[in-house]
Amino acid sequence: MRFAIGRDYKGIFSVIGYCLAVPLAFYYEWLAQMIYLAIALLWVIPDSRIEKNIAKNPV
Repeated sequence: MRFAIGRDYKGIFSVIGYCLAVPLAFYYEWLAQMIYLAIALLWVIPDSRIEKNIAKNPV
């Protein structure tokens, strides 16, 4: 599957963001919530690499 998707920047950003947001939530709740929101909005945007691969190989 990696050959079809390539580098997974969304996944890497999500893991790093969550790792930062969890401890920040104890001190700066609003900042942690902004990180959670940014990650959620990031995943709303469709990934064009996946869309292209689905168009080439329909189920």
